[in-house]
Amino acid sequence: CITARSLWISIVDIFVDNVKISAQAACKPVQSVSFANVERRSFDVTWTPKAGVTNCESYEVVVMDTELDAPALESATKHMVTDGSNTYHATGLTRNTTYYVYVRSNCGATDGVSEWVILEKL
Repeated sequence: CITARSLWISIVDIFVDNVKISAQAACKPVQSVSFANVERRSFDVTWTPKAGVTNCESYEVVVMDTELDAPALESATKHMVTDGSNTYHATGLTRNTTYYVYVRSNCGATDGVSEWVILEKL
């Protein structure tokens, strides 16, 4: 008895360029950012700290009518939430305007700040 078999050989070349390896940030970003209590000229921004995070001292919130990149956010006016809550009340807003909301954790001098989490609201 003679059996015919096929043999498939797959060769894949993989090239990797511009790889950056860095330590994972000690300060974790918030999660589940959302809007609540939306009114004509105000809304609340709420978020949940990352599970297991205990080193967060405060949160920084930026509300803008233009989308910003990370470097521009550093010079933007930040609202600090230091009362232990996970809510920021944005007021004085213009109707029918798109707002971009940025939230990040501030873990103090030792652990620094997290990456920004971005949310858009019309």
